[in-house]
Amino acid sequence: MDNIRPNCFEHTKISSCERAKLFCFHHAGGSASFFADWYRELSPGVNVYPVQLKCRGFEEDMKPYRSLEEAGADIAQQICQITRDSDHPFLFYGHSMGGVLAYLTADILQREHGKGPEHLFVSGSIPTLGEITKVYGKSVTELSDEDFCEFLATCGAVDRRMLSIPQFHQYFLPVIRSDFELTENFKADPSRKLLCGVTVYGGSEDKIVKPPQLICWDDYTLASVQYHILDGDHFFIKKHKKEICDEISRTMLKSI
Repeated sequence: MDNIRPNCFEHTKISSCERAKLFCFHHAGGSASFFADWYRELSPGVNVYPVQLKCRGFEEDMKPYRSLEEAGADIAQQICQITRDSDHPFLFYGHSMGGVLAYLTADILQREHGKGPEHLFVSGSIPTLGEITKVYGKSVTELSDEDFCEFLATCGAVDRRMLSIPQFHQYFLPVIRSDFELTENFKADPSRKLLCGVTVYGGSEDKIVKPPQLICWDDYTLASVQYHILDGDHFFIKKHKKEICDEISRTMLKSI
């Protein structure tokens, strides 16, 4: 299992009185540290396990994933190991690309391992995200760095001030590009439906995943779907973290 950092959960505080697990999936170009302080907003006993994909600057000898399916399969196997000796419920949360990967991982767990999350939370994400992230009608692989960076800044994915920093272009931009390509190449299949409920959050000013597009989650689960539109752009979750965590806690308590 060398495709996920062996200690990829180091960014959270693990409670010895665990009652439930929350696996978090980061956005394109993100890392596990995005969820480092989420445990502060969740109910006591809810442990946060932030998944971190490889090539985030920690394993220089690793190669990027060849597909989102490969990433999902690896993550599913590690989650099976983590939850093997526990009867505590677990839930998934994913933002943007992380929402697609969380859905895919849940599907793999359900189909191949006979288990899955009690609930899936996603924000700024739809299973067909790769079909709408093409920039100016082109694939990310066809864009110049200048055009791709302009897209990232315009949609709020990066602070425009970052674009003037050489280290951003050297270390972070290749990772973001790679993650976008993984998402673009993933073909969602609505026949692969989850058994768990899904809670969907969208940003009122999101320029990547517009609120009307979120409704497609109805096609990817046999259970109920709840929709919430919050004010903000694609990263509206930064200012609505407490609100989202409160809802996760309420759902967790129903599962315990």
